[in-house]
Amino acid sequence: MSRRALIPKRKLPIPTNLSVKKNQVEPLIGQGLALHQQGKFKEAQAIYEQVLAIHPNHFDALQLLGALFNQTNQYTKSVDFLTRALQVNPNHASCYYNRGLALQQLKHLDDALTSYDKAISIKSDYAEAYTNRGNVLQELKHFDEAITSYDKAISINPNLVQAYSNLGNVLKYLKRLDEALESYDRAISINPDYAEAYYNRGLTLQELKHFDEAIKSYDQAIRINPIYIEAYSNRGNALKELRRLEEALESYEIAISIKPANNTMFNYAEAHWNLSLLHLLLGNFKDGWQGYEWRWKKDSFTSHKRSFQQPLWLGIEYLQNKTILLYAEQGLGDVI
Repeated sequence: MSRRALIPKRKLPIPTNLSVKKNQVEPLIGQGLALHQQGKFKEAQAIYEQVLAIHPNHFDALQLLGALFNQTNQYTKSVDFLTRALQVNPNHASCYYNRGLALQQLKHLDDALTSYDKAISIKSDYAEAYTNRGNVLQELKHFDEAITSYDKAISINPNLVQAYSNLGNVLKYLKRLDEALESYDRAISINPDYAEAYYNRGLTLQELKHFDEAIKSYDQAIRINPIYIEAYSNRGNALKELRRLEEALESYEIAISIKPANNTMFNYAEAHWNLSLLHLLLGNFKDGWQGYEWRWKKDSFTSHKRSFQQPLWLGIEYLQNKTILLYAEQGLGDVI
């Protein structure tokens, strides 16, 4: 889903002397902004903090530092600085927008929604705010409202690729699969290198059991993003459905060879889980049952885990003269 902090584009004189007199605050902001836009976050942060040491309520320093913390995944700090900035200037739309992004990442979804609404109340044609508002509503499972928000974003900016892609995600969830495909296709027509749209298009085609087309869509996503763990993993699923088992095995193995970032650990576990199921299907029971343990790292399995004082039996210890408790882990099939 789309989430991008906005950095104001400003042309300010860049000083050669970094003394901290009050009359040099604006040139310092200019230098910090230039470093910020170059991705030199530590250097930019130091300058913004230098400005705040001189002028603690300097709006630009507060909001730019808030945006910087958003970009560097320091979301609590981002909210703090953006809130301070809004106390100085409560009518700054992009400041509310960036605050909404940070709150969304902290899963303070109602507060994020309020922040996006405030941004829109100040700037009625704020297409990006409508898009991210839709993302929050989607997380809250308010799907009809999310669709309305995406539609509004698209009406303002018909080339807003993230809005089309995220609208497709809602439509896919609602099983309006043909409409979802149209939305992904529109996103791709605007940006042919939008890997996420190809990936979600693949998922939709797979749900429609158009496995060959799904594989082509995953291949396009991988062409654009060669370390797309989810695309390799679901490509393996589509290949497995077509009984192209060796190719599926290779696709899963590529997925798990990619080192995941922290926020993709769930998808990395999914790849291990999919590989384990294929090993079991192929009769490779040792690898299959070992890999099966990855289920506990999947979000969808956390509710199945039971807490007992006794240790989990993994088939290593002898059970002679001992008692083992069997419990239903995954539903009725386990009970039978």
